[in-house]
Amino acid sequence: MIYEYQLRLLPQQAYTQDSIREYVAHEKGLDVRTINHVQVLKRSIDARQRTIIVNLSVRVFVNERPDKQDYQSISYPDVSQSPAAIVVGAGPGGLFAALRLIEQGVRPIVVERGKRVDERHRDLSLITKEQQINPESNYCFGEGGAGAYS
Repeated sequence: MIYEYQLRLLPQQAYTQDSIREYVAHEKGLDVRTINHVQVLKRSIDARQRTIIVNLSVRVFVNERPDKQDYQSISYPDVSQSPAAIVVGAGPGGLFAALRLIEQGVRPIVVERGKRVDERHRDLSLITKEQQINPESNYCFGEGGAGAYS
């Protein structure tokens, strides 16, 4: 039998497939020896409260084996000697564009105006604490784009 469950676990419970298997067996009253495979379909983290919760959508194979993978593996070619394309911005859109270029066999050159995320954090704290804005490193410019701090 194949079952699908929505689970809310602590991070240490959701850490390995074995711990997820043991949790499902305990919570659903199954014998852990009959669970042949647990496939995580979706994983998200809820960190809104003090206790962090990992939300999982899992497919559990009881006395069955999965017959095939539900995802298609992507192989990334070596593009170091390929024609180049320039991607402006290392935000979510720019990084995704660079990934798609690699998949198409094109070497992306990512150009970013601001600093790396860890260096940018100091510049952003100056904005809120001392109202000092660095025109080259703020919420709009830098690795991760504006979405890195939203």
